Amino acid sequence: MQMKSRPDGAVDDEESFRSTMRIDITPEVLRKLGQTQESNARSLRRRPRVVSGAGRRRVTAEGTGGLRELLDSIYDGVLLCSLDGVIQEANVRAVEFLLYGRDELVGRSILSIFAGADEDLLASVREAVTSERFVVIQAYCQRKDGTYFPAEIAVNLLRVNRDRLCFFIRDVTVRKETEDRLRAITIAVENAASGILIAGLDGRISYANPALVHLCGYHSSDDLRGQPLQMLFQDDDTVRAMMEQVVKGGKEWRGETTIRGADKVVNVEVTAAANRDSDGEMIGIVLSIMDISDRKRMEEARREAAEQRAMIASIGAACHHLGQPATVIVTNLELLKRYYQRVPGEVQEILDSCMEAATTFGDILRRLNAATRFETEEYIARQGASKANEILKI
Repeated sequence: MQMKSRPDGAVDDEESFRSTMRIDITPEVLRKLGQTQESNARSLRRRPRVVSGAGRRRVTAEGTGGLRELLDSIYDGVLLCSLDGVIQEANVRAVEFLLYGRDELVGRSILSIFAGADEDLLASVREAVTSERFVVIQAYCQRKDGTYFPAEIAVNLLRVNRDRLCFFIRDVTVRKETEDRLRAITIAVENAASGILIAGLDGRISYANPALVHLCGYHSSDDLRGQPLQMLFQDDDTVRAMMEQVVKGGKEWRGETTIRGADKVVNVEVTAAANRDSDGEMIGIVLSIMDISDRKRMEEARREAAEQRAMIASIGAACHHLGQPATVIVTNLELLKRYYQRVPGEVQEILDSCMEAATTFGDILRRLNAATRFETEEYIARQGASKANEILKI
């Protein structure tokens, strides 16, 4: 591990004091080693390294009294080991974590506790603690019953009488489960089809997922981060109503509105709810934004179709009501033509003009009637149509 040096070439002691070496024994590493806890649990058991009887009695004697009381008062599990990794002392928390008795732990190799650990890990720890403040290991610890739990282990060098390694073990099962849930939620949000937006109480955007960025036509979420909600929503009144109902009223807000993208305006349905921290305090709002442009286009198409149907129905009714008077007019004109030769020329011209107008009127009615038929000519030819659908025949 590299340390910062001063211009004169000396190592910065403060940086050395604060520095930490991290060693992660992740499930991925275990899988590569072929030693996952699911498939090869037995391979994770290592043969304990036991000190001689005299040595064990000496270690036990040294571990009693004030040192043991001190270790038992520590919240984390503590294993005190020799430099070669033999456990010499364990506190109450370590016993609770690992399900071993204290006497069962003393004399075992620390490597039998950490899944997938080997002599190389111990060598790295020894080398690191001689120059670093402490070492942090992310690993799985194996209990006596063969089960495992994720742990964060801090290691430092204890210089009391002789150098020993001190392992502080913290069970991070709850934290890891929380992290896994948060990771799953993050993946779900990042891959959601709907746009997700998070804003603070001041109404400024702090997060936008890829779906929302794509919906708005931007290149990156950075284009939206830090911008006010009014920049995204076309209607300022919508933003005010949303913030008032969610932030002040503590209620969910739902409605349809439009957002302005980089080069377009999009119809959306928005659901806004309060964003709260672990203490239940409101820290902002979360918006779920769904593109309803297709739905709006379908609604518009249905509305136009309904208007056209209403118009066609009106035309059909008009054809029906106009058809009979038109028939009477044409019939009477045909009767008048019998006296065509007996009337003066001026009257003949009037009759010709009326007959021509009646003929034109009849053609118009026929075309309108054809436009209002509900069934096709092909269907009529198959004799499947009802006569009731023929509004007027002239």
